[in-house]
Amino acid sequence: MKGNAIYKVPEGKLLRLSLELKGKKISAIQIRGDFFMHPEEGIEKIEQALLGLAVNKGIVEAVRKAVGENSIEMFGLDSNAVFEAVKMAAGNAK
Repeated sequence: MKGNAIYKVPEGKLLRLSLELKGKKISAIQIRGDFFMHPEEGIEKIEQALLGLAVNKGIVEAVRKAVGENSIEMFGLDSNAVFEAVKMAAGNAK
C-alpha cells in the first residue's frame, strides 16, 4: 500500500511525505518539502531510520536518534512533524 501526505508544520515549513507499507510497517519512505537540513544528506539518514518501523510506534524516537547520531540540524521541521505526516500518509494509503 502507498500513501502520501502534505503537512504544514505549525510555525514551520511544508512537509511532503510518501511511503509504502507492508502490513503496518514502513517499507519505503521519501521525505521532501521546503524545510532546510544540514547536512543535506541527513534526510536520507532519517528515511533509513524509519524503514521497518510500525507507523504508530517509535517514529519520533527514531528521528531524534538519527538526528543526534548524525549531527543533523533541521530548520522548519521536527520529529513530531515527521510523525504527523507519517500518520497522515498511512491513513490514506491504498
